[in-house]
Amino acid sequence: MTASSQRRRSPLPRRARRRFPLIWLVPMAALLAGALLMAQHWSRRGPALTITFQTAAGLEADKTLVKYKDVVVGVVSDIALSEDSAQVLVTVTLDRNARGLAREDARFWVVRPRIGVGGLANMDTLISGAFIAVDRGMSTQPRRAFTGLEFPPPVLNGTPGRAFLLRAADLGSVDVGSPVFHRRVPVGRVASYRLADDEQGVDIQLFIDAPHDKLVTGNTRFWNAGGVDVSLNADGVTLRTQALAALVSGGIAFETLGREASAPMPSRYELADDHAGAVASAAGRAQRLRLRFDEAPRGLAEGVAVEFMGQAIGKVASVGFDPDASGYRYALTADVDIYPRKMGGALAALAQDADASGQRTADLLQSMVARGLRAKARVANLLTGSVVVSLAFVRDAAPVRFDATTRPLALPTIRDDGVDEIQTRLAAILGRIEKMPLDAIGAKLDSALGGLDRMVVTVNTSVLPDAVRTLQQGAGAMRAIQSSLDEQGPLHHDLAQTLVEARRALRAIRALAETVDQQPQSLIWGR
Repeated sequence: MTASSQRRRSPLPRRARRRFPLIWLVPMAALLAGALLMAQHWSRRGPALTITFQTAAGLEADKTLVKYKDVVVGVVSDIALSEDSAQVLVTVTLDRNARGLAREDARFWVVRPRIGVGGLANMDTLISGAFIAVDRGMSTQPRRAFTGLEFPPPVLNGTPGRAFLLRAADLGSVDVGSPVFHRRVPVGRVASYRLADDEQGVDIQLFIDAPHDKLVTGNTRFWNAGGVDVSLNADGVTLRTQALAALVSGGIAFETLGREASAPMPSRYELADDHAGAVASAAGRAQRLRLRFDEAPRGLAEGVAVEFMGQAIGKVASVGFDPDASGYRYALTADVDIYPRKMGGALAALAQDADASGQRTADLLQSMVARGLRAKARVANLLTGSVVVSLAFVRDAAPVRFDATTRPLALPTIRDDGVDEIQTRLAAILGRIEKMPLDAIGAKLDSALGGLDRMVVTVNTSVLPDAVRTLQQGAGAMRAIQSSLDEQGPLHHDLAQTLVEARRALRAIRALAETVDQQPQSLIWGR
């Protein structure tokens, strides 16, 4: 073996292996944990929404929470002003499992402490801070930009119940959130209102919670129950109120009339001003008549009741003036709405007159006028001065001309003789009082009072002292008599002695009588 081969077979020297520093595992583990946390955060992070509010009061970025049914579903990530600086843009980041809340009709509002009719609300936010509440919409279309509500919505999406539309002449004291009552029990609330399309009224949308929504049928009537309803009529003063909340925030009440088969439910209900107006609308279609008064009592105005045989059948709709041809003399005209269904009988047909010309109504009313139907305005209560329009059949009424072609139909009127008679009698009484010689009567009365005063003085100075002395003497005599009749007095002793002697005499007489009875001869011969 050669030397060269030995050199090839000799082992080479080993190089020292470099070891990985274990200290690097710490930052790598931290980096890995951070990456995992970041991945977990991004995996849980849902969509970012932009909500526009009027103010950012109570909101803080990375602190204010977003809640749905009191469950945290997101957080406010940024707050900025809009380009025109008129509004506040709040960026909200939802959790991944809450991305279904970002729907087309979702609603957002800020929950803050509030003072309302029902008292203090959301007072827990004084400690926990304000938060953004969300109401999930019913739509399936997603959305990323919303306009926040300044106040909580009165009805949340998905609340069991039904919405109803009302038409009112004006809004009155009703507001969003005003309660809806049935028999003074709150069963719903006002959801919204807007001016009607024809600008002739206000459309009000109600929401009545289940199961109370079943109480609303085609026979249901609604009326404004806010404030205090005070009416002065022939019966006196009538006061109607609902709950205390309705006095402050307004309210609407409803009632279902009758138990007969329900009428078809209308697409829109009418809101009456009061309970009386709501009930009157259930009497069917009103028939308008015109009354003309040459003389009418003070107080004839819109809303005055119309009566037939003492029962209310309608009310005055409007009052105006009707000048004659010369223009110097005026008459008072009153358009009244009566409900023929309340009068029953043949008059109920007026409520179902389908003739557009109203000829059937005119013919029936003409026959009634021929039989003496007249109207008069009279004072129903002398204390309150309330006025009513009374319809009645007048016996031997003077014939009048009835025009069946005028619209509204004109009903003839007569004067109220009862009031005139009362006024005449009162005037006569006042006249007699004025004719009385009050001055002479006063002078005589003054003279009589002077004489009476002098007599009283005489009695006090002369008669009373003598009377007092006489009474004192009588009292002394009574005391003397009382002392004489006393048990220790001489009179009582003498009387007792006399009684003893009388008792002895009676015993002697009894003994004599017995002796004579037994020995009659003793009267002659003695014993």
